[in-house]
Amino acid sequence: MVDDQFPRWAGLALEPVPVDAGSDHVLHRLGDDLVARFPVRASAAAQVAVEQRWLPVLAPAVPVPIPAPVGRGRPGHGYPWPWSVLRWLPGEDATRAPVADPHALARDVAAVVRGLRGVDTAGGPNPTVSGRGVPLADRDGEVRAALDALRADPEPGIDLAAAGRVWDDARAAPVHDGPPSWLHGDLLPGNLLIGGGRLSAVIDFGCAGVGDPACDLLPAWAVLPPGARATFQDAVGADEESWRRGRGWALAFGLVALPYHRTRTPALARVARRAVIEAVSGA
Repeated sequence: MVDDQFPRWAGLALEPVPVDAGSDHVLHRLGDDLVARFPVRASAAAQVAVEQRWLPVLAPAVPVPIPAPVGRGRPGHGYPWPWSVLRWLPGEDATRAPVADPHALARDVAAVVRGLRGVDTAGGPNPTVSGRGVPLADRDGEVRAALDALRADPEPGIDLAAAGRVWDDARAAPVHDGPPSWLHGDLLPGNLLIGGGRLSAVIDFGCAGVGDPACDLLPAWAVLPPGARATFQDAVGADEESWRRGRGWALAFGLVALPYHRTRTPALARVARRAVIEAVSGA
């Protein structure tokens, strides 16, 4: 497909890129400077249009590099969906890379969140497309179904009664009544690249959209150690109500992802398990 659709890159080496904690795409490095990104399911294929349209708009506002699309591929050779070619961004994802200073990482991620919030939201994707940034009440059914699934097949170390109480508290927080904001929607450790111990890039904007900015407080529980959580809250400027909703977003991600990915994507299940434990154990 690369040779047929992008003759200028014909003959460049294609090398698979390991993605331990990803479930929507497979990546192949294309030469030294590019990466070909292929969705593996129809729902992920819809993300191609979002990234192609909006990454160039968001990039100037984000203080670290984000993917830059340079080609949009078509179905072919039996492959059924659109796909992307993007600039390669060096770094190791935060599931594996050592972080020199968690407080610096907290401030770096907060700067990304603040930068996105400053982008004009006119025409931005509706949050219902990705399910990110919607009112937490919209996620209540799937969260309670996930709690039931974990009761039937428990995960060691997960206090489901406490998780239910935290979810109820987040659901009871006042809904976001300000203007919607741009949000990344998936600020998990696999989407944060580390170089030299610091945040060097943010990738995978397929869930980006416009909605409740509390959704992007997710890394407080899914990425950062407890000691850096207050640093992140201060740096991002989160009030108590949005912090409660952000904790709910972290819990919702973890509870829904954990039973689904335990046997499908174990690395992502480990991230989900951590998010649940942290969301339950610390505000």
